[in-house]
Amino acid sequence: MAPRYLIVESRRAEILDLFATRVPPQIGLSIVYRARHAVLLASDPQLVTVLPNGCGAIFGSLFYRHGPGRRIEAIEPAEAERILATGGASLIDRYWGGYVALVDDQRGPRIIRDPSGALPCYFAGRPDCRVIGSDPAILAESGLYRPQVDWGFVSRYFYSGGQPSGRTGLVGLHEVQRGTAFQLLQDGISTDTLWTPWDHVRRGEQQSEHANAENLARVLQSTVGALSSQFDRIVLGVSGGLDSSIVAAALRAANRKLSCITLSTDDPDGDERYYARTLCEKLDTHLDERKHDLDKIDLGVSSVAHLPRPIGRLQAQAYDAAILEIARYYQADAIFTGNGGDNVFAFSYSASPVVDRYATEGLAFGSVKTLLDICKLSGASFWQALLTAHRIWRRPSYAYSWRTDPEFLHPAIAAVLDGADDQHPWLIAPRDALPGKSGHIALLLRIQQQLDGMDPTAAPPIVNPLMSQPVIECCLGIPSWQWVANGENRSIARQAFSNRLPQAIVSRQSKGGPDAFCQAIISRHRAAIRDRLLGGHLVEREIADPAALDAALSDDRPDLGGAHVRIMAFLDTEAWIDHWLAKSNAPIDREINLPACLS
Repeated sequence: MAPRYLIVESRRAEILDLFATRVPPQIGLSIVYRARHAVLLASDPQLVTVLPNGCGAIFGSLFYRHGPGRRIEAIEPAEAERILATGGASLIDRYWGGYVALVDDQRGPRIIRDPSGALPCYFAGRPDCRVIGSDPAILAESGLYRPQVDWGFVSRYFYSGGQPSGRTGLVGLHEVQRGTAFQLLQDGISTDTLWTPWDHVRRGEQQSEHANAENLARVLQSTVGALSSQFDRIVLGVSGGLDSSIVAAALRAANRKLSCITLSTDDPDGDERYYARTLCEKLDTHLDERKHDLDKIDLGVSSVAHLPRPIGRLQAQAYDAAILEIARYYQADAIFTGNGGDNVFAFSYSASPVVDRYATEGLAFGSVKTLLDICKLSGASFWQALLTAHRIWRRPSYAYSWRTDPEFLHPAIAAVLDGADDQHPWLIAPRDALPGKSGHIALLLRIQQQLDGMDPTAAPPIVNPLMSQPVIECCLGIPSWQWVANGENRSIARQAFSNRLPQAIVSRQSKGGPDAFCQAIISRHRAAIRDRLLGGHLVEREIADPAALDAALSDDRPDLGGAHVRIMAFLDTEAWIDHWLAKSNAPIDREINLPACLS
């Protein structure tokens, strides 16, 4: 089971006493720490590091930034006082990991979420009590929160193209953002940004490609080694692509017990078994081969029913079922992924690296070389790439412009939401920001909501090592033009592991995917999909456009192009809405609700 926790904050002692002495049995947590105005409950007390002198507690994994690659089990009193005195900032500066910390200062409990966001952190409140937890179900089971679908968020989420925010799809439930301190004060809430990617973007003197590749290799190996040291047996999903292959190589170098799994489709574009086999032969690692199974698809089930946002896609059911089956078979206590590799390694076809290099070095040979690299990478002509770079250069601001996505949405949605000013703080670039780095940071935002993993009650921990704080900070310091060197995407990552991976993977430029499987789902269930979407919640609430959906689903071509992406998302969202409507309408279990005298 993935780690779960609950923090109850209140200035009413009787509420804290209730959770400290009579924890509702359905929660499955035990009390591990009590502060003046808060209690911390956890699924595994061994994952809690209590700070000395009543300074607070840390739930999750914490590692030294410079030190042994194993989880810290105790904090020295002087360090605890430093954490308290800095409001948690020294946690960000001197450590890294996947954690949520409770720091007990004089003004009230202060919650810090690490920059990687490896542990989810949601909160809800009422006038006399606030509750923070790992998942919305644990908050609901506490009896202190009752979920309801936030229809406004659902429409905004799809129109915004999935831009992250502190808001969720459940009314009154919010997310503590990555690298943020969240203070529960007597008269309200205060938030402080302790970590921002812009602090790790270097300007001026740059290291060579070789030096950056060597440094990235060291950081990746030490990070994967530290994270994997917590587990006895690991299952890794591999595609035969670069990102998951790097994780596999790092795990093998750390001498971990590792089993790999790859899923394929009947279509050649979704069959990457050759690359996965080549990888596992090189690493002398067992590989399980499965196919995406249509029989695992249920239109009435959401792949993200446990999450407070409708971020799932229906086809994920087949992948999740296969990897969970393998994890149980091998009795794995963690599932590792290569998720986020494209994002952290700056995979883009944009011409912005040309502008970055020109702004840094002027009109020199290097700028021309990067322009030629972009031509090779994207297939554009010299003049096409130059014109695109010139357009980027002439923009009034280097701030990233996040694109909205109106596909299949009701026309009224765009009319209401167009121009809404709700940009994520990371998208607000400094004055001297370069466009390539703005785009790199936007890529880091795009992956955030896809990292929360499977249902914590049904799956072991999901670990995404490529999205850990040391790796992100290392990659942000590498100039954008080095990521496209020699016309190869993720070039520095390729160089970093070129001597550990098969040449077929190091040089591979193509990418596979489950597109054919999505088309097969639509072909098999077309009539049911059409009925479900046209008669569903999204159409009823005027979020989805019934005419556009009807036109797409009435076309019996086997390949709907890119439309299948939105259709899979809408189908999963219909099931997600059904799940949370049932939860909000369910009768309250008095055993897990607060006693009437405390309600």
